[in-house]
Amino acid sequence: MSKQEEIKQALAAASTEREWDTDGTFIEWRDGCPLNGTYRKIAITQAPTPEVFNNPNHKNDANLIAKAPEYIAYLLETLEEVLLDRDIAKQNRKQWEKCYDAAEEKSDRLRKELEEKEIILTGRQYTINRLKEQNEEIATMGIRQGEQIYRLLQSEKKQYKELERLRSALETTLFHLKKEYYMSAEDSIEEALAVGQEGEGNQ
Repeated sequence: MSKQEEIKQALAAASTEREWDTDGTFIEWRDGCPLNGTYRKIAITQAPTPEVFNNPNHKNDANLIAKAPEYIAYLLETLEEVLLDRDIAKQNRKQWEKCYDAAEEKSDRLRKELEEKEIILTGRQYTINRLKEQNEEIATMGIRQGEQIYRLLQSEKKQYKELERLRSALETTLFHLKKEYYMSAEDSIEEALAVGQEGEGNQ
């Protein structure tokens, strides 16, 4: 049996339907011994009390005792509400502890995933930076190669023009050589014919 139930039963057994008579009431303090710490009040007598004891202090004590059932019932009710709130608070605390543990576990998992993703992103960023550098190098190399190709094309054009000029000069030279050859050949033939004709005349 809990202490609350014990108090409830004792209160129900001691309560009366009528109000207690507090006029001239005297509180007895007869149980136990003051020397061993067991001295306590045990009863309220309803017998007439000498006038010397019928003073406001004793009346106040008697009034308090008369109100004791009401006060104790109120305190028990309040205690039950407090204990109920305490039990609810304990349950809520357990639930919050579970939620906190779950949140902490999820937070640790997310923190770990974030660290892993940061590592991956760092690696990707390094790769991207390296590719950018390579692209810049390739672009620079392409520009240089383009410049070289342009110079080669210009040189090739110059060489082509020079070849055309040489071919034209060669053709002109050959033409003149052929012309001179033919003219020289004709002159030789004419001279030979003239010599032949002179020989025939001498005969």
